[in-house]
Formats: sequence, structure tokens, C-alpha cells
Amino acid sequence: MATGQNDVKVAGDTVAASLVKDIIAAARAEGILIQPLLSLLGLDSLTSPASLNSSNATARINLLTVRELLRGITELSQDETIGIRIGRHLSVSSFNALGHAAASSDTLWDAVQSIMKFEPIIMTVGRTEILHEEAHIRACWSMKSGDYIEVLEDIFLSCWLNLAKLLTGSSELGIELHFTHSHKKEVSVWQELLGCSILFNQSIASIKCEKSLLNLSIENPDQFLHQVMTKEAEELTSALRNSLSTTIESWLESQLENGEPEQKTLASYLNMSERTLRRNIKLENNNFKNLLRKVRIKKANYLLLKTSLSLWDISSQLGYQQLTSFNAAYKRWTGETPASQRKK
Repeated sequence: MATGQNDVKVAGDTVAASLVKDIIAAARAEGILIQPLLSLLGLDSLTSPASLNSSNATARINLLTVRELLRGITELSQDETIGIRIGRHLSVSSFNALGHAAASSDTLWDAVQSIMKFEPIIMTVGRTEILHEEAHIRACWSMKSGDYIEVLEDIFLSCWLNLAKLLTGSSELGIELHFTHSHKKEVSVWQELLGCSILFNQSIASIKCEKSLLNLSIENPDQFLHQVMTKEAEELTSALRNSLSTTIESWLESQLENGEPEQKTLASYLNMSERTLRRNIKLENNNFKNLLRKVRIKKANYLLLKTSLSLWDISSQLGYQQLTSFNAAYKRWTGETPASQRKK
């Protein structure tokens, strides 16, 4: 098992909507018919004209939803290299204020430090760290918790490689990429796509290069822009720590199989009283019942349309003890029965 692969679930893990939008755009550019998958996962709004023209830096997508999105993209593509293909489409703006702060730095090392400091802006569960070897250095990527996502590893390594070339203006960086997974296609196919040496079945995903590479200057450093973007990144990081609704949604999804989630159990998990919990949720213009309904609708649609589970099993996974209760609730939410939704 590669570093970062474990079964611990952490409530509140999210991904920046800016990155998810660009991953969707990249998948489309690679010829993947992704719209039905987006509808299934409730991500249609990300590709609406209003959303595409928006630069909402605080918008977040639940990690569990992103996991299903990436799984669906991989299945639809039937191509093990889809992750690195998507990574090649991503740009500085895909990574929000972090991307611009890194791109306006003085050196590649300064850019890497920005990534490590503000990484939660992009993915709360991601972890980038530097390993020093004799003449080389390795920028490693892993996940702090949750089921490991191999295709995300491919996306990040591919993107890092391309951005390093773009920011330094050099196509020959002497980089070696380390992937934790195996491969079916010839290594030459991967090497041709990435333009560098590659190793598979490694203990941790990383970019290996000579230490001197990190001293390379960024082609167009901008001290003023760097200061502005760094300040915005700090504010985003602070706001991210305070997003309660996203945390609750992740917790609810992890608890549904155990039965009807209770607000007092959630309050205990969050180390606050029920009264304080209700007040804090209200500050985000929400309430416990709405959040529970939102999570159940999203999970119900996924299980109905993407799996062959029986309606009884689905109702159980949503926390219902009786199938009739699930049927009634689903019709109240959507105006149709679970059985009719499945036939679509």
C-alpha cells in the first residue's frame, strides 16, 4: 500500500471547485462524454454559463463526490493514461490563489513552498512534502487520509511537471516521475506523453530532480502579485477551516449506513453542544434536516443509477429501516419513486 493509503475517513475533506471545473473541461477536451455523469453527481451547476464565468475562490466540492467523478471519468475513458492527459490541460488558474502565488514567486523552490503552505486550498486531504537525498530532491504527494485516488496522483504529477516547464521556460529539466501504481501499456507510451523518465510501483508518488533545479528562476516573477495572492491564499485557508456545512455533509455520508444520523451525535463529534451546533449551522443559512436531505438525495441518485443494488439495500445504506420510508421520502424529494428513477 502506497503512502497515504488508509481507511480513515475524515469529515469535511473537500476540493477546490476551480480545480474540479478544469478537470471536467480537460475530460471533455479528451473526448469524454461526461454530462450524464455530472448530472448523476449533481455537478451540472459547475458547467453552467454563470459558473464558467465566475471566479468564486471559496467554492468547494465534497471529496467523496470528486472521487466518484474521477472514477467515472476513468471508466468512461477506458484509458489508463487519462490522468496524465487531464493533468496536461490544467493551468495556474486551476489552483486558485495558490497557483497565482506560486507562479509569481522568484524561484521554483519558492513556488514549492507556497504549494506546501497553502495546499488545503486545493485539496484538504492532500499532502506535499520534500524529501532530501544526496544529490537529488523529491517533491512527494500523498493523501493524509481516506481511500487513495490513483488517477488524482497522475493528474497532479503530470500537472506539476508541465507547470515546472512553463514557469521556468525550460523543457529539459531532468525530472523523473515516480508512480505508486502499475501499468498495462508500454512504458514508452507514458514516457512519450510526459517527456521524462518514469518509475512505477514506487512507495510514494513523487517528482525527483537534482537539487539545483529548485534554484531556477521563475520566468516572470511579480513581487506585488505574489504578495496579493499570498494574502488571498492565507484568507482562503482561514475561511476553509471554518466551513461547517461541508464538514457535516461528509460526516453524514459516513454515518448513513448506521441508521438515522442524530444531531446530538454530530454535536458530540464536533465537540460542541446541540444548541451551539444549531446556531452555527443557521449562520450558514442552513439546518441539520436540509443537510441530511441533500446528502441522502445525492447518494440515492448515485446508488439508483450507478449500481445494481436492490431498493432495499439502497434504503438501508441511506439509513432507513423500512423500504416504504425510503420510497415515501424519495417521492417527496423528487416527485417520483425510486423504481421509476432507476428505469431512466
